[in-house]
Amino acid sequence: MGSINWSRKMMLLNALLFWPTVFLGGYVLWGKSAAMFWVYVAVWLGVIVLGRYYVCRNCKYYGVNCPTFGYSYLVRMFKKDESKPFSGRACHIDALV
Repeated sequence: MGSINWSRKMMLLNALLFWPTVFLGGYVLWGKSAAMFWVYVAVWLGVIVLGRYYVCRNCKYYGVNCPTFGYSYLVRMFKKDESKPFSGRACHIDALV
């Protein structure tokens, strides 16, 4: 199976379409329910921190452009883990959350 080279343009386009909706969701919740806003923030922090730890550290695209909203740059807060294979299960859980 060959390697896919994602362009930085694709990653930036995905981020431009994705992150404003995340912030809009937070903005709407902030105005409607402070408790749900903080749940929303906690879920997103979990996706960004725990998701990158369990999904992206083992990915063969670690440290290079990928289409996942800039996560390939966020994951650099963790050292690459080559001791385990990529976890499809962790990826599915991350996507569902």
